Amino acid sequence: KFSVPKSDKLTVKDISSATLQKDFLTLEEQEGSINFKFGIIYAKTGQTTDNEMLSNKAGSPCFNQFLDLLGDTIDLFGWAHYKGGLDTRNNATGSQSVYTVFGGHEVMFHVSTMLPYSEENKQQLERKRHIGNDIVTIIFIEDEGADTEGAQDQESDDRAYLSALSFTPSSITSHFNHIFALVTYCKSRDSYRLVLHSAESIPSFGPPLPPGGEFEDHSAFRDFLLAKLINGEKASYSISTFADKRERTLGLLMKDMEQKCGSVLRKSLSQLNITSPSNSKKYVELQQSFSEVGNRIKIEKIVSGNHPTSQMSTAVKKEPWETTLLLQSFPHKITCGDTC
Repeated sequence: KFSVPKSDKLTVKDISSATLQKDFLTLEEQEGSINFKFGIIYAKTGQTTDNEMLSNKAGSPCFNQFLDLLGDTIDLFGWAHYKGGLDTRNNATGSQSVYTVFGGHEVMFHVSTMLPYSEENKQQLERKRHIGNDIVTIIFIEDEGADTEGAQDQESDDRAYLSALSFTPSSITSHFNHIFALVTYCKSRDSYRLVLHSAESIPSFGPPLPPGGEFEDHSAFRDFLLAKLINGEKASYSISTFADKRERTLGLLMKDMEQKCGSVLRKSLSQLNITSPSNSKKYVELQQSFSEVGNRIKIEKIVSGNHPTSQMSTAVKKEPWETTLLLQSFPHKITCGDTC
């Protein structure tokens, strides 16, 4: 709850503007609660610093398999969906990345092996510039000798998992990285293991990690991991480190909107100089028009695939607004709840 000083002396009027609706939609998307960017680092056992991990020029077949599980490999040049801060005009941040849509959220991954590599720069600052500014980072750890001849899968799996268990967040030199998801692939059991670290200042977030953190169902692991990471980033927004920054960013975006839409706002206010809006035919017509424009904008974004709730492929699945029958009848009482 909040109060507006001297609100009893204010005259509040409605604003009807299609331009303003589009800007508010853009503001909501840029503000950070809909789209997410997560870092992914490929690491080998024995590598304990971010400089060492980020110096891996390329990944491995197991790492590439993990990337394929998370999302689609997309060409950045001309990419029209959520960019996650990556360059889509000049390939300055690499030519490809990994992208997905999950639960109505667009997710762009900053993959260490897909970001520009430098032979001269041992700190790999170009890679660190993106991954180091992500709140959530996935570190995929693989045994150094996993692909050597005669290597035993079980022993190799155990070495990678022990490396994940012994990871210390302080080895990553970033003020933004607050949540780390350590992932290893077990060749001997065709399963994934997950170890999580989060800063003490971040409130607890679900879903809870199952005992042992092992997932034999790859699809279930993907769903769990993405849900956990999205919830983790949302939980981090409440701490002062990010809350203050988000408040400043939101203020700048709104100020920019005010400057761009100043004339639109003034025009809308002059249109709605009505003493009794609820009984005014003009008010009702403007309100209906405003709603129609908003619905049209929403449908256009859904059809184009740019809306957060859009499916990337509508050729096979139903359109988002079509009804899907789940059960013909359900004899029990249904109680619904929501958490934030």
